[in-house]
Amino acid sequence: MISIDILERQIVLAENLLGKVNNIPNCNRRIDLVALGYVPYDKVYTKPLSIEVDSWEMETKEYLIELYGENSRQYNAFCANIRPKDQYFDFREELKDELLHCISYLNTLIKIAETKEKSQSQVKKDENKKPYKLFISHATEDILFVRALVNLFESMGFNKTNMFCSSIPEYGIELSKDIFQTIRDLFDKYNLYVIFVHSPRYYQKIITLNEMGAAWVLKTDFCSILTNDMDLNKMNGVVNNSTISIKVVDGTDSEARLNELKENLISLFKLDDMNLNTWERKRDEFLKIVRSINNESQVVV
Repeated sequence: MISIDILERQIVLAENLLGKVNNIPNCNRRIDLVALGYVPYDKVYTKPLSIEVDSWEMETKEYLIELYGENSRQYNAFCANIRPKDQYFDFREELKDELLHCISYLNTLIKIAETKEKSQSQVKKDENKKPYKLFISHATEDILFVRALVNLFESMGFNKTNMFCSSIPEYGIELSKDIFQTIRDLFDKYNLYVIFVHSPRYYQKIITLNEMGAAWVLKTDFCSILTNDMDLNKMNGVVNNSTISIKVVDGTDSEARLNELKENLISLFKLDDMNLNTWERKRDEFLKIVRSINNESQVVV
């Protein structure tokens, strides 16, 4: 973290100043005080070091304002350690004490920052521990398209442990389970990779739009696939035509885009790579089926 780097740098500078303070010899002036072991503030003798320390403290305060804010507890607590140097009774010992307190407080801020960083890192680790699951978000009216898509994913190695599709019984919602709670649980328990099947019917369903919104809010990885009657300019919502999508109609780069999707999913889900010939055959079979779907009657022609 950059805040830790800044604070560590200021501590090193303070320790260098502390070395200079420890090396202050007894002053030859004011013999009565020197005899008692005190070093007085002197405009000629000790003022140059006082200016160095003041400069360091001012620089450190500016960093604390930048990191925490001028009205922050951290900034005010640091300032509480600082006093006018010309009011010290024993310049060497009191300046030493001031620097030690400043160093100690900066070390405390570093420990707090490190603890927060570790905590955030642990949250990320816990997040990464969640298993991945492929989630197919679709309208039930697009069942023929979705069935072909599930078959394609099955050929890649997906099964009921790492794929959810509500319209296919073995990949859907268990008997007597609530559909909305099931979907909430999926977003909580898994790192989802969402496949959006965009169609005119998709945008007529509240639940599918909710799925899209949840995926966007949670920054879930996703890929959009358009049915053969869906145009890019009809896409709206948080996942819209500004994202790269796969169009299955003839004359598009659907083969290349599906190849890319396959590689991404195999890498993310750590699946065994497919034989190239097998993949191309399965991919082409999928495209042939979905390109021939009559969406008005939902039959293959």
